[in-house]
Amino acid sequence: MPKESPKKKIQRGVYVIRCKKNGKKYIGGTNNFYVGMQKRRSALNNGVHRNKHLQKDWNRYGEKNFAFEFIESVSGGKEAMQKREQHYFEKWKPAGNLYNIYQRRPGGGKFKYLQGKYHQKKNN
Repeated sequence: MPKESPKKKIQRGVYVIRCKKNGKKYIGGTNNFYVGMQKRRSALNNGVHRNKHLQKDWNRYGEKNFAFEFIESVSGGKEAMQKREQHYFEKWKPAGNLYNIYQRRPGGGKFKYLQGKYHQKKNN
């Protein structure tokens, strides 16, 4: 029986997209790292990624200056994933090197981080 390609092995958990030029990071969660990173890379290459700050640097520095890294496996549901994403947000936020502009809250809702304070995101 042939071995499954390590790249295609399903890995559910938290990932980071890291810019090699400035050290900034984008934290996210995915149910399948390989498929998720293909989608993120495609969105960035097509100029349609939802995070405008990450997209701007991708356009400026190019794909070769970004690394896609799987940082932690997560079991459980959506809330478990959000909790682990939040862990890394809190860990790296003080350095001021995140592309993420919204803090996730387990159980739903997002809060925008502005000038050292959280403000509830308004849904329009």
